[in-house]
Amino acid sequence: MIGVLAWPYLSLVPGTDADYNWLASLSLAVKHGLPFGHDLVWTYGPLGFLDTVFGPQLYFGDVTLLTFAYQLLVTMLLAGTLFVAARRSFPLLAAVPIAFVAATLAPDRSFSLGIAWCFLLAIRRRGEPVRVGPVAVAPIVLGVLVGIMLLGKLNQGVELLVLALIALATAPGIRRRDAGGFLGGLLVAAAIGWFATGQSFGDIWPYIRYGEQQISGYSDAMGVYDPTDAWKYWAAVFVLLAGGGLVAVAVRDASTRQRAGMFALWLLTAWFCFKGGYVRDVYATPELFFGDVLVALVAIPVSRPSRAFSLTVLAATALLVGAAFGPYRFDINLNPWLHAKTLVQQAHTLASSNRRGATKQALKAAIVANYALPPEIRAAVGDETVAGWPSSLGSLVYADNLNWRPLPLLEAYAAYTPSLDRLGASMLASSRAPARILRRNIPTVDIHYGAFDSPAQTVAMLCRYRPIAQSGIWQVLARQPNRCGAEQTIRTVKARWGVPVTIPRPTTPNALVLAKVTGASPAGLERIGSVLLRAHTRFVTLNGQQFHLTARTAPDGLLLSAPAGFDYPVPFQLAANSPTITISRAAGEPGGRLRYEFVQVPIQRFG
Repeated sequence: MIGVLAWPYLSLVPGTDADYNWLASLSLAVKHGLPFGHDLVWTYGPLGFLDTVFGPQLYFGDVTLLTFAYQLLVTMLLAGTLFVAARRSFPLLAAVPIAFVAATLAPDRSFSLGIAWCFLLAIRRRGEPVRVGPVAVAPIVLGVLVGIMLLGKLNQGVELLVLALIALATAPGIRRRDAGGFLGGLLVAAAIGWFATGQSFGDIWPYIRYGEQQISGYSDAMGVYDPTDAWKYWAAVFVLLAGGGLVAVAVRDASTRQRAGMFALWLLTAWFCFKGGYVRDVYATPELFFGDVLVALVAIPVSRPSRAFSLTVLAATALLVGAAFGPYRFDINLNPWLHAKTLVQQAHTLASSNRRGATKQALKAAIVANYALPPEIRAAVGDETVAGWPSSLGSLVYADNLNWRPLPLLEAYAAYTPSLDRLGASMLASSRAPARILRRNIPTVDIHYGAFDSPAQTVAMLCRYRPIAQSGIWQVLARQPNRCGAEQTIRTVKARWGVPVTIPRPTTPNALVLAKVTGASPAGLERIGSVLLRAHTRFVTLNGQQFHLTARTAPDGLLLSAPAGFDYPVPFQLAANSPTITISRAAGEPGGRLRYEFVQVPIQRFG
């Protein structure tokens, strides 16, 4: 019953704006069996459609039904687990609302469920049986959940794997068969999920390799700090210390191994949640930290003398979810009758093919109207294979039945590392390249300079695609033979951070000029800080305007200038043609020098 009252998703109908492009792309990928790895790289894997913050979204009926069933199961398990956990510490009348609030505010349902199971498994009250009820099957449940999440949101899957191993090593009474049950559940769930979504054995290593690149490069490339919200960090410290106090009370009679394991479990849980919420501490993301940590706090058992302190910590953390989010509507998000009514309505819609069909037709019409693709642009795309740039345009592909052949990265800004950047460039140079690229001229994420988000992909596109149609914010590019020659070094310059560097002219009249910049990535103590949370933001200044810079891909070659008539027409030009380039860092310039290798790439006119 608590799960029904805590159903968090208020609509099955996706939005029509750009935020939903990657979500639609995940549904398109699973519907068409696209392989992840070389062909598709994203924060989410082949099972990512099952568990996003948006919940079930009605793009394709069978995909939505599967997502709805999974989310319903996870929500019920989470609510039940939180009730069992709360009941260990509080009387029934307190345990029910505690479980309801925590289940409703949990932002990452699968991850939160895994956290709850880890704490339920690893810690018990004095006199409580070692293996009783749901605790007895926790290793298998954890294994299945980890297997699904490793194919869903890879970073959370890895984090949950670490937490589960600590819990298994810490839990009293754990036997070899429990470890075997965990491993078996993980492998079976991962194998079924992998092959059922059309993946092959050959895709496994690329998925792991490029997934690691996404995880390791995210903090440096996408980290954002809002200095006006310093209170959120102090609030996180409060929750960390308060939770540590609850753990200390809960394990005071445990063995040294169990105490060490529980503190490690709490600290790592808090750190993982902190990273998830604070790398980008704007756009309400810190509420992710407080919501997930609230689940862990409920799962820490307390004795009668500690109830008041525990309740205080739980209430404060729940309120911090709203404070971090901003105008958080507790009257809606904690309205049990609204959640129950919404769940029934959504189930009714999914059970009726007529309602599903009408909803999808209305959605497609709304998407088409929102994007307002001019007829001449649609005609230029035709039935040819097409990729979106700089966004996948997944919503438009779904609504307008485009012949989609996406680039490996669904969003150009997600080329966080050289390997990811070159992956896209390699595809554009291969026989698998799309025949058309549909470009939409919209503001970039975090005020990036668009051509620098994926430097190697950008140059590959300019060299291999010509414009064939343009209208307003839309442009269509058609594939053509490569019109670029081999690069040649013009000049190498070393300069301090924040010092403008003059961009040299090419030695031949028809050539692009690129800058391969090394030394801008975090190093030393800042590298450690990047691992713990984020690095300081890097900036590049062109023509007096400052943009965020992804430092790790700067050595791939930033396109700086192009001769007149060789770049795409305004407003789709890629080269800034600035006389100077300046690279700087937030929070003061570090020591050392940056190395600029300026190269020229001969280029012919469009064919």
